[in-house]
Amino acid sequence: MISHQFEFVQPTTVEQVIAELKNGNAAVIAGGVNVVRELKMKNLAVGKLVSLKKVSGLADIRYTADKIVAGAMVTYDELLYEKNIAEKCPLLYEALASYTDPQVRNQATVGGCIASLQYNLDLSAAAFAMDARVITSAGSFLVGSRNLAKDEIIIAVEFPVAGQSSVFGYERIKHPATNLSVCGVAVTAEIVAGGVIKDCHIALSGATPKIDRLTSVENELNGHKASPAVIANALTALRTVSLDLVGDLEASPEYRKNLVMVIGERVLTSVFLPAAS
Repeated sequence: MISHQFEFVQPTTVEQVIAELKNGNAAVIAGGVNVVRELKMKNLAVGKLVSLKKVSGLADIRYTADKIVAGAMVTYDELLYEKNIAEKCPLLYEALASYTDPQVRNQATVGGCIASLQYNLDLSAAAFAMDARVITSAGSFLVGSRNLAKDEIIIAVEFPVAGQSSVFGYERIKHPATNLSVCGVAVTAEIVAGGVIKDCHIALSGATPKIDRLTSVENELNGHKASPAVIANALTALRTVSLDLVGDLEASPEYRKNLVMVIGERVLTSVFLPAAS
């Protein structure tokens, strides 16, 4: 239960939200999935919760030539069932669809997920791998490149639309009770002339205390033609990469290390070896 009292305010403009955040010990609540859990676990103690529910313009989904722009208050379910989302941004669709609890999908928001960048969320990993861009009240930045300031909120998240040369994949092992990732690997890349891998991004979820980019593995793939030998070199790099692995009731660090290798091999093979044939 939530054991302390706090003020709950519902501004109607972004400017009012920022003013509330500057005034005292306050936190933003969007869908509330993460915030309510943190309050119940006593990891978050604030004097004021500032709701984004009544702020106009934060629940829109729009398209540009090369991006899907999802407002901060767009829910997982709304984005999952948006027309053509699977075709235009398949990795995003796969990450959203992997979370199979409809109650959470109907409540959890895109902005809330990206604001917390929780290490065991599929959407966090997919956004990191895609180089999604966060549009905030103070500017913009790539997902994972920095944290929000105290008086800064997410307005929208821009997800790149997949091109004809794009390849992607996401594999994970989830906890059966929580639906959260125990270990997951998200991959995006381009296959250019001659089957050469370009702009490969690999994000790791669930296994480490934050979403990690596996840059040493990416380096073994970028600039090389997709082949079993190249995948083998990438897996060697994955085996030797230094990771701060989580150990908890769900899995030990040693077990997560094994999952990283198993899932890594599975997703790299499924993404790149079809391109080599």
